[in-house]
Amino acid sequence: MYYIILISILILVLLFIAFQFIKRVKLKVEQVKKVEQFQSENTLSTRELDIFKTEMKTTKMQILAISASLSLSEELAQEVQVVKAFKASQAIFVYLMNQPKKMIDFGDFLYRSLPSFKNAIENYKTIGVTDVTTDEINQWHHTILLNILDISQSIITDYEKNVENHWQETVFDKKMTERQV
Repeated sequence: MYYIILISILILVLLFIAFQFIKRVKLKVEQVKKVEQFQSENTLSTRELDIFKTEMKTTKMQILAISASLSLSEELAQEVQVVKAFKASQAIFVYLMNQPKKMIDFGDFLYRSLPSFKNAIENYKTIGVTDVTTDEINQWHHTILLNILDISQSIITDYEKNVENHWQETVFDKKMTERQV
């Protein structure tokens, strides 16, 4: 009797594992198809796709780190320029996810501004939470804030250029439509 129950349980467990395995294989196949479709739609080589994946993963992690740091620093979260730069970073990320070939246009953002922004915010937060305060430490803290504000402006400028390019494309499209009519 116990032997039959154990065999039944074992069969059920094996069936469950088999169904989970089949489900994962189907999901993996779907994911591969979507990646291939994305690669095809954006005319990316395998190397370009690998670079895109790596860079966007890094960018995503940096944006998430900035978000976490801002949520822990009330001072920075109240700086309008910093919040605008953070939102601009998110918008640039979304844009690049839809236009991977445009990564070249955002090289400064990806390799300089965003990493510097993240590091400066983390340094600001680290210095701000220490119980040790001196005039010199307060000066460094203030200097880091000024650097964050400068970097914020750089990120906002990158985003403004992107918006301007969209505006110019729209104006061009409108003129082309008017000529056809």
